[in-house]
Amino acid sequence: RLGRTPRAITLALVALCLGLVGLAVWLLAALSTFPELTRNEALLAFWPTDLLLPALGARPLRRYLDVRLIALALVVAAHLGVLVQPLAPTLAALLPLAAARWSCRR
Repeated sequence: RLGRTPRAITLALVALCLGLVGLAVWLLAALSTFPELTRNEALLAFWPTDLLLPALGARPLRRYLDVRLIALALVVAAHLGVLVQPLAPTLAALLPLAAARWSCRR
């Protein structure tokens, strides 16, 4: 509602925060020999591809956000019996992505 510039800035901040966390988690999983890092369920919630959010056009952005939200919904559903690590990191990724998807609902 505030226009194109604040939405683009917010999307860039979401991409930077989630993308850097995803990049760090994925790099730790790739470079570490600790099972706590290589078998981390946060890999399902944080993706380094989130860094590309500002570069996507309107239609690819909506599709990407739909895929991310469906994947996060599956992770949340898997916490009902399959996954054992805390659910809070998944929800930390879910909220800004849902807000970004809601902002481009047109």
